[in-house]
Amino acid sequence: MSNQFNALRGLIILGCCLLLAVVLGYLLATPENRDTLIVVGLVFGVLALPLVMRWHHPMLVLSWNLSAVVFFLPGQLQVWMILTGVSLGISVFQRALNRGMNFLPAKPIILPLIILGAVVLVTAHFTGGISFRAGGGATFGGKRYLIVLLGILGFFALIARRIPVASAGRYVGCFFLAGVTAAIANLVTVVNPSFYFIFWLFPPDLGQFQAASDLTRENIGRLGGLGAAASFSFYFLLACYGIRGLVGLRNFWKLLLAFVLVALGLLGGFRSTLIAMAMVFALVFYLEGLMRTRYLPMLILGMIAVAAAVLPFIEKMPPAVQRAVSFLPVRVDAVVAADAKDSSEWRLRMWRLLLAEVPHYLWLGKGYAIRGDELELAQNRAATGQGDTAEVAMLAGDYHNGPLSVIIPFGVWGALAFIWFLLAAGWAMYRNYRYGELELKRINTLLLAFFLMRVVMFFAVVGALNYDLLAFTGLVGLSISLNGGICRPRSATETAGDASLQPQALAR
Repeated sequence: MSNQFNALRGLIILGCCLLLAVVLGYLLATPENRDTLIVVGLVFGVLALPLVMRWHHPMLVLSWNLSAVVFFLPGQLQVWMILTGVSLGISVFQRALNRGMNFLPAKPIILPLIILGAVVLVTAHFTGGISFRAGGGATFGGKRYLIVLLGILGFFALIARRIPVASAGRYVGCFFLAGVTAAIANLVTVVNPSFYFIFWLFPPDLGQFQAASDLTRENIGRLGGLGAAASFSFYFLLACYGIRGLVGLRNFWKLLLAFVLVALGLLGGFRSTLIAMAMVFALVFYLEGLMRTRYLPMLILGMIAVAAAVLPFIEKMPPAVQRAVSFLPVRVDAVVAADAKDSSEWRLRMWRLLLAEVPHYLWLGKGYAIRGDELELAQNRAATGQGDTAEVAMLAGDYHNGPLSVIIPFGVWGALAFIWFLLAAGWAMYRNYRYGELELKRINTLLLAFFLMRVVMFFAVVGALNYDLLAFTGLVGLSISLNGGICRPRSATETAGDASLQPQALAR
């Protein structure tokens, strides 16, 4: 009887496989059809489900800074968005089956995030709802709501699991080095057209300045993707070795690699890239306690030597590099200086207009809803010279300013919840840096420095809630997952035990 049952089960499975093969074969006759891509993607997703259930948490960490989209779904949803929902769903399901699998404790951060999410949903309800361009209709802007809400949910997905201390370096490497994929965008003007399928998965958005330069021969060719990739690699280098591990004759190649990454970052042409890298380096230098050591005069002498060797040749460097350093008191090409000045004046002009709108959105924010007809009219006016591109950016919600990107869409309530979250997250990351395990010291130092840099950049230089919230929740979620929660001051016995293990930890 059992043999007959097994034979019948085998025939049923074979029949299902043959039917599925016929359906897929029929669909693959039109491989560029979106319905085909969706069905094939779902089939492979189901087949990969066992792997996803086993590795969903490290896959989420890897996807956080990955410049990849799920190209067969409408709306160009990024991979991290899908994995956030999948990972959180699996974690909640496993928690329901096994009461012993608890999320890591992070109560001080959870409450402001829940309030911020509630403010976002209430604002969306009273300002036109959540509509997507892919769904048609006269109003859209729902993808920004989706990014903010998934950024909040992503925090809960990250703290669902404790990362083993022995695997901390690999997870941090996945988190930061995944950002190297941003450089793929800059291949858009050099790759053979037969390889354009690469850009289905890695959109060439960051290559727009490079493409504009190649077409017009007037704009500055900025390799934005390469700049982002170099900066992520620079931060990972600091997480691995710290500043102490970069100096000295034995570590000459590491210091040289750091200089190369900074130089590649300047090719992005963004002033904020150099400011961010310098700020993270300075914060790590301070947090490592090097201010009163021999490293300080070494740093000052090194900066003087680099300035003396580089500054006389600034005008002969690529225009993108000149633009990246144009905020410094150095002489750059007149065209580059004019381009940087125009960019700054454009932002200041838009901010003056937006400040007048703030009182209208204090109690109920504007939300992210965008009227398609108004945006199209503004774009046409800007294209014909009758309007300003700042008007287009304002209607699209691209304010290029952190505080304005919070208070105008979500009012004072969203601003208060967001500030509360930043304070709680900063407090948690400081405690993990101060009281975390010795093996995680360098990583916790870099994460805290990177978090503080993003806060300063958000409020003082450039920021956008729908993207920066993702960075903030990712950093604090990774910190809590690495440290098993929010660390507390250790007792004298625990401190003595760590001190006895310190030589072994340093040797590793």
